Amino acid sequence: MNTFAYASLFACLLASTTASGQEIDAVTMLARPTPQQCHNAFDASSAASSCSNARMEVWDQTNCTIYVDCLRNDGTTIGNRRTVPLPQVSSLRNCDGLLC
Repeated sequence: MNTFAYASLFACLLASTTASGQEIDAVTMLARPTPQQCHNAFDASSAASSCSNARMEVWDQTNCTIYVDCLRNDGTTIGNRRTVPLPQVSSLRNCDGLLC
C-alpha cells in the first residue's frame, strides 16, 4: 500500500472516531472515557453496594480515577483512590474497605 493510501485510511479512521464528539488520542486512536462512563461502570461493580460518595475523574486517555469511601467488616470506612482502565472498573470489589 502506498503512502497516500495509508494517509487516506488514517484520515477516514480519525474522521469517523471524532464524529462521536469524544476526545481522541490520534496516536493510539483510543476514545478517552468520560467521568460518566467511569461512574456507570463503577455502579455495575459489586463494590458499589458497599462504597459511597463515589467521585470519578479522567486524567489520561484510558483510565478512570475513582475516589470512594468503602465499608470495612468492622463497620468503619476507608477512603480509596484507585486508577484503573475503564474496562476493569466494573470488576472492582470491596475487599474489607479497599478497592480490589
